[in-house]
Amino acid sequence: MDEKTITLIIMATAALMYVWILATIPFRAKKALSDTGKLLLPLKNGMPLKVIFLFILAALIIAVIPMRNFAFYLQVIFALAALVASRMGAQEAAGIGHAGIYENTIIFGTYVVPFDDILAIPTLAYEDDPETVNVDKKTIEIIRKSDAQTVVLIFESEEKRQEAVQTILKIRPDLKQENEE
Repeated sequence: MDEKTITLIIMATAALMYVWILATIPFRAKKALSDTGKLLLPLKNGMPLKVIFLFILAALIIAVIPMRNFAFYLQVIFALAALVASRMGAQEAAGIGHAGIYENTIIFGTYVVPFDDILAIPTLAYEDDPETVNVDKKTIEIIRKSDAQTVVLIFESEEKRQEAVQTILKIRPDLKQENEE
C-alpha cells in the first residue's frame, strides 16, 4: 500500500468512528437516565457551545489529515485525539438538560454517580473546621466505591451547593455521619 492509501484508510476509519460516537449520544443519555428515579433537585450544567466546539474541532482535525503530508504516526495521533475529543463531547452532550440529583443517581456534566456507589464526601468533614483554610464552598468532592475515583462537582453558587448537599444527605444521611467521625 502506498502512503496516500494509508492516509485515506486512517481518515475514513476516524470519520466512521466519529459518526458512530455522535450517533450514540441518544443511547448514552438513555443509559444515564435509566434507574435514576424522580428528579429531586435540578442542577445547571453543560455548556452546549463547548460541546459544539469539541465536535467541530474533532471534525476539522480528521479533515486536515489528508490535506497535509504528516508522518504515519502523526496521522494516527491526530485521529485518536479527534476521537477522544468527540467522545468527551458526546459524554457531555448526553448529560445536557438532565443534570440533577435524582432519587438514585446524581447526574452532573459527564458524571453519572449512583448513590449506592458513593463511598464518602470528604469535603463535608473539613469544610467547617476553623483550622482548614481555602475551602471552596462551591464544590463537592465525591469518592466512588467502584473505582475510588474522586468526582468533583462545581456549582454556580454556595447556596446551590448547600441545597445539593442537603438533598444528598436526605437520601444518604450516613455520608454526613461517616465524615464527622
